[in-house]
Amino acid sequence: MTQDTSRTGDNKKYVYFIRHGQDVQGSQDLFQSPDSPLTELGKEQAHFVADRVRDLGAEVILTSTMIRARETAYALQEATGLPLHEVDLFREYIPPSALFGVSRTSGEGRVYIDAMIERVNDPSWHYADEDNYHDLHARAVQALDHLIARPESHIIVVTHAGFMRVMLTAMMTEGAPDPLMTSRFMRFLRPMHTGITICRYKPTAVRRNKWRMVAWNDHAHLGDTLRNEPV
Repeated sequence: MTQDTSRTGDNKKYVYFIRHGQDVQGSQDLFQSPDSPLTELGKEQAHFVADRVRDLGAEVILTSTMIRARETAYALQEATGLPLHEVDLFREYIPPSALFGVSRTSGEGRVYIDAMIERVNDPSWHYADEDNYHDLHARAVQALDHLIARPESHIIVVTHAGFMRVMLTAMMTEGAPDPLMTSRFMRFLRPMHTGITICRYKPTAVRRNKWRMVAWNDHAHLGDTLRNEPV
């Protein structure tokens, strides 16, 4: 992972990663297409988190190009008045297009998931036209380098559960691919819709990682709406 300190110098950078609100296909445990929109609950969650981030002191909002993230980001922009930029680096992984809208627990879905797990260490393997782990890791490193190179010191990023966990792995390993750690993160860490995870970048860190997590999955703004959130 490259270290561009020409803009950041010795200054810390804070990034507020926000998972998008609940979307239609995700709420039904289906393989999600890029155009799955927010549910009514997801829109409500987006407005709750928009009120929460109003006073963060952020300078810019970056969002995944997928509709569920963009709809969430528009609510943040409306509440904060911050500039908003769509950055494709922060989008979620794309499953095989033939599986869009198919249940993850279906026979076809299980065949794909089992094959993906079995071949996770092979950078050249693809089931079909999906993103594999190594595609995701390479994009996560690019996304973190993009954040490092930006001039702002406080940045909101609207992204996705899976890609967020791949970015966290890249932070922990200083950019080295680690499929096993990522798979463990996928099983163990589950960010809530519109949960806020704060990470700090300190370019001068030597004995500790330059990227460090400050807060994980803060979702206090959701209140009792969690009763409608699937486990």
